[in-house]
Amino acid sequence: MFEQAKWIWYTDAPAGLNTYGEFVQTFTCSASKAICRISADSDYTLYLNGRFVSSNQYGDFEYYKSYDELDLTPYLKKGENRLAVQVWHYGEHLQRYYLAPAGLIFEVEAEGKLLAASGKCTLARESRTFAKGEIRKVTPQLGRSFAYDATKGDDWITAGTEGFAPAAPVKKHCDFVPRPIKLPVFLPPVEATLLSNAENKHFVLDMGREVVGPCTLSFSSPVAQSLLVSWGEHLTDGHVSRIIGARDFSFDYRAKAGENDFTNYLLRLGCRYLEIDCEKPIELHCASIIPQIYPVGDKPAKLQSAEDQRIYDLCLRTLHLCIMDRYVDCPWREQCLYAFDSRNQMLFGYYGLEGGNAEYARANILLMSKDRRQDDLLSICSPCGVNMTIPSFSLHHVLQTEEYLRHTGDVTLPLETYDKLSAILGAFLAREKDGLICAFEEKPHWNFYDWSPHSDGGYAKANPGAPDGVLNTLTVLALDAFESICKKIGKPFPFPGRAERIRRATHDAFYCKEEGCFSMSKGGNVCTEIVNILAVLSDVATAEERTHIAAALQEGKLIPCALAVKLYKYEALLKVDEPRYRDFILSDIRADYGMMLTNGATSTWETIKGREDFLNAGSLCHAWTATPIYIFHKLGMVK
Repeated sequence: MFEQAKWIWYTDAPAGLNTYGEFVQTFTCSASKAICRISADSDYTLYLNGRFVSSNQYGDFEYYKSYDELDLTPYLKKGENRLAVQVWHYGEHLQRYYLAPAGLIFEVEAEGKLLAASGKCTLARESRTFAKGEIRKVTPQLGRSFAYDATKGDDWITAGTEGFAPAAPVKKHCDFVPRPIKLPVFLPPVEATLLSNAENKHFVLDMGREVVGPCTLSFSSPVAQSLLVSWGEHLTDGHVSRIIGARDFSFDYRAKAGENDFTNYLLRLGCRYLEIDCEKPIELHCASIIPQIYPVGDKPAKLQSAEDQRIYDLCLRTLHLCIMDRYVDCPWREQCLYAFDSRNQMLFGYYGLEGGNAEYARANILLMSKDRRQDDLLSICSPCGVNMTIPSFSLHHVLQTEEYLRHTGDVTLPLETYDKLSAILGAFLAREKDGLICAFEEKPHWNFYDWSPHSDGGYAKANPGAPDGVLNTLTVLALDAFESICKKIGKPFPFPGRAERIRRATHDAFYCKEEGCFSMSKGGNVCTEIVNILAVLSDVATAEERTHIAAALQEGKLIPCALAVKLYKYEALLKVDEPRYRDFILSDIRADYGMMLTNGATSTWETIKGREDFLNAGSLCHAWTATPIYIFHKLGMVK
C-alpha cells in the first residue's frame, strides 16, 4: 500500500493542539470504477466532486495503523474529478486516542492504475472555518468540542484553491493494516420534534430516542450571528442538561447571513435532545442527528411475553448504539473501549447479532492486545494515551478472549495474542505473596471492580497493596480461562498449578465462617455480592458454600452489586441451581428493565439510578447492561 503516496500535512511545523487541515487534489479518470485508500491522524472526512463519501478513521496506533478502502464509483465522473479531505488532528492524548503526528495519506486507483496519490501534487491549507487550540472539552474521555465560523467559509470542497499551497511532507512511520471491520453506514437524519420555540431564537428538539451520529443544521439567518448548540440525554426544566460538573456538551457555530447548511462528520454525538440558542431570530429548516450505524443485522428473536420482548428489543437497540468504530461504553459521554464493558457487549452480540458479530469482536480484542504499557497491563481504554489502567479489566480481557474462542472456534486470535495474555497474567502473578495476589498501589492503577460500595476503588485506597477477595477470585478465573485457551490452541500453559494455589489461599483468607460468605478483606466480614459471585464462578467456594451464597444473593443479604455485574450474579445462580433460581432471575430482570421502560427509556442505563448517578451524569445509553439478551437466550426463551 501507498508505494507512491506520502504522509502530508498543511504545514511542515509540528501540529499544535486541536488543528484542522483541508486538502484537495484533482485527477482524471476514464474508468467507470475507482477506489481510494486513505488513512489519517486523527480523523477524516472525504468528499469527491462535492459529495460526501465517508468519514471515521479507525482507532489505532502508529505500529498498527488502519487504512480504509473506499468505493468512489457512485461519486466518480468521466474526466476531471476533485478529491477533498477534511482532517481533524486532536493534538493531545485522550482516553480514546494515542497521540501521534498529524497527517493524511491517500491514493486513488482504477483498473490497476494509480490516478492520484498524496504528495507534492496535493494542495493544502489550514481550515478557515474550524477554530484551533483551546476549544472547550466535552469530557476528559471524549475530548474537545468544536467551533465553526461559516462567515469565513468558501466552496473549497467543490472548487477553488484560494489560500492553498503544496502540502508539506510528514515523517510518520506506520505499519499499515486494512480496516478490520466494516465501514459505518449513515441513515437519513432523524425527524426531530420541536418541543419549544421562543421567538425563533431558542429551540429545543427531541429525536424521540437515543441516537448516535453527526449533527446536521439547516437554517436561514438574516444576519451573521453566533449560535450555541447543546446536546444531551437529559432535560432539566425544559432545557438540555448542557453543563454537568466540568463537562460541557455544546459547540459554537457562527452563522453567515442567508442560508446555512452544516454537518460535522468529525464529531459523533450521542444524545436524544438538541438545543439551539441564537442572538437573532432564524428560520430553522432542520436540526438533527444523522444516525451512524455499524452494518450488522439481528438474529431473529421472538419471545412469548410482550413485556420480555420489549426488554429484549431495548437491550438490542442499546447494543447497536454502542457499536461505533469500536465497542464504546456510552456514546454520549465517553465513546471509549473498555475491556470489562466490551466483554459484556461481545457476549450479548454472540447471541443477538448476525454471525455473533464475531469479526467485530475479534477486531476489538486484537486492538486491545496492541496496547503497550510497561507494566504489561492494558491501558484503561484502547487506544489510549493517558497513563491510567484498571488492573482488573486486564483480567476481563483474558476472559473475553476465552469467551470469543468458545463462541467462534477461531483459534487464530488467541494464537496472535498469546504472548500478551501471558504477559498480563505474569504481571499479576508477580504480585503473589503467600498464595494471594496483592493489589496494585501505584498512582496510575485504579483498583475498580464495580460501581458499588467497597468495589469502586475505595477499598484499595484505604488498604494500599493489600490483597482482596475480588482481585484474587478474578485472577483464578482468568488463569483457568487462559489454561483452557492454551489447550485449544496447542500452546504451553506457562503457569501450571498457580490457579489452584491461589484458589486455596483465597478461600482460606476471605471466607467468613460467621457469615457463611466471602469477604472483601482478609479475615474481614464485609461481604459484597461481587466477591461472592466470583467465588462461586471460580470454584473458590465449595459446593456447600455455593448453595449458601446463592440463597444469600436471592435474599439480598449481601452488599448489592451494580447493574452491569448482575450478568455474573445470574450466571452464579444458574450454576448453583437453574430450576430453583430461574424465576427469581426473570423477576429481577423484569423489575429493573421494566422500571427503565416505565420511565421512558429508549436504551439501557449505565446503572439502575439512571441519570441521577454520578452527580446527574449517569448515562441513559450503556450497552454493558444489555444483560437480558444473554439471559433470555441462556434460559431458552428466544425463538
